[in-house]
Amino acid sequence: MKLLTIDEFNQAVGGCVSQVFFKKDPWYSSFQPRIAVRRIIYPINAVIEGVTLNAICEAAESVGDEGCYVADLKYNRELSDYVEYAPVYLDIAEFREGYVFDYGTFMICSPSSSWGVLGSVEHHALIGGTHNFMEVFEHDSPDLETQLNEFLRYHKTYATPSALVNFLPVLKDLLSHLYSTERAKQLIKKAGFLNMLNDVLMHLYSAEKVEQWIKKEDLI
Repeated sequence: MKLLTIDEFNQAVGGCVSQVFFKKDPWYSSFQPRIAVRRIIYPINAVIEGVTLNAICEAAESVGDEGCYVADLKYNRELSDYVEYAPVYLDIAEFREGYVFDYGTFMICSPSSSWGVLGSVEHHALIGGTHNFMEVFEHDSPDLETQLNEFLRYHKTYATPSALVNFLPVLKDLLSHLYSTERAKQLIKKAGFLNMLNDVLMHLYSAEKVEQWIKKEDLI
């Protein structure tokens, strides 16, 4: 393990990070267009372990990475983005043993700019990579569809009526970035979010206004 100062990190790794991430926000359209395949990992905490950890390591080695950069992330209001805190370089062998992050929000980045992971305090992570990386990762982590459905079920269960109007457009944009706009709409509908939204808004507005808002936010 090699500890890096922020200056060392920016000088040595800044280019890798900028080629993988557009932003370092796990609720945003965070991956660069060249990171072609993107998925959700759920649930995840301040440590990656088990099948997910092994799948990342196998996929990293398959694209020639001998290690990875990891860092906790803190939100910077001036930049409107997360910035790295306590960055470290780990050999893949070290990473396989597990790494505990200080915060729930974190970043893992490939030295070859082939893949990256963004972790969230809401217990999900975004993973994206080249076709070669993600082919291996998905092969070794076969329950990603189950994880996606559990992620949606969790947020439907705990979404408050007052927050739902603001949350659904964010969720749709995130799912569109990871999959496609059409799939995002299908997932939101299948998970029951639209029925829940209708139940909430019908108490406040007419059916016509509710339908207009849903169309305006491009949820159907």
